[in-house]
Amino acid sequence: MAQSGTTWKTTASTVRALALATLLVGVGACSDNDGSPTSPPPPTLTLALFMDPVGGFSTSDVRDSEGEVVRFTVDGLLVWPPTMATFSGFPVAGNFIGPTQGFEVRFGTEGGQRRAYFTERGPGTICDIDLINGMINISPTSQTVPNP
Repeated sequence: MAQSGTTWKTTASTVRALALATLLVGVGACSDNDGSPTSPPPPTLTLALFMDPVGGFSTSDVRDSEGEVVRFTVDGLLVWPPTMATFSGFPVAGNFIGPTQGFEVRFGTEGGQRRAYFTERGPGTICDIDLINGMINISPTSQTVPNP
């Protein structure tokens, strides 16, 4: 359960797409392979879709307190879009996230656009999510969802 002042961390489980792409480019450049695949394709990520209970708006893009977008999969992974790194420990149940559902996706309007925000379940404040030294760092803020 999230509490004010608590920092949540998890380690990187994989950087699937980038690592596999780099590996395949390297293998293709150095081999006499006829082009046939030598390994199975990377697993596809099925993104969780979050639904706004007020207007029916749905999205897989969830913003933190700095407006950075993260995504979650139906398999409980947090996806960091700049690198496509994934981090385990984020199961999704409706608009709730985490093993104890300590986080909630809430909706608000900013700049005339409806958006989803990653918030602490109790106080409803938007969390800050950062990637620091290969680890996801989730910190509470006092920022509230704009125009819910």
